[in-house]
Amino acid sequence: MIRSLKRFLPFLFGFFTLYFRLMPSATKILGLRFLNASAQEAVEEVSRTGGVLVVPAAPALVRLQHDDIYREAMLAADYAIPDSGLMVLTWKVLRRESLRRISGLTYLQSLVARPEFKEAGGVFFVLPSQDA
Repeated sequence: MIRSLKRFLPFLFGFFTLYFRLMPSATKILGLRFLNASAQEAVEEVSRTGGVLVVPAAPALVRLQHDDIYREAMLAADYAIPDSGLMVLTWKVLRRESLRRISGLTYLQSLVARPEFKEAGGVFFVLPSQDA
């Protein structure tokens, strides 16, 4: 039993090392899980795991403290991308931690370039209004 376990452990260790190395890091700010990755890495992570991604701008971050329904919706998201340069700069100054800014436009371009984006039912968008 122990002999077979010893042979299995290096495989298990290698798997977890590879898995966690491929998974982009994330930073919690105001309760939101901001991906600290490139736009391409963020698209790959969300495509691999699924979930809800939000792109809060600076006014939206201020709105978190006053609007309970909006805050609950944002906090329920699986991922956020840091599209606000001011937030990224403020985080670096206050926490002395780097956070990569991901342009919402660059993220969208990376998403649209994926082949599964063109498949029917492959992507679901929630827009702020019917006119959008």
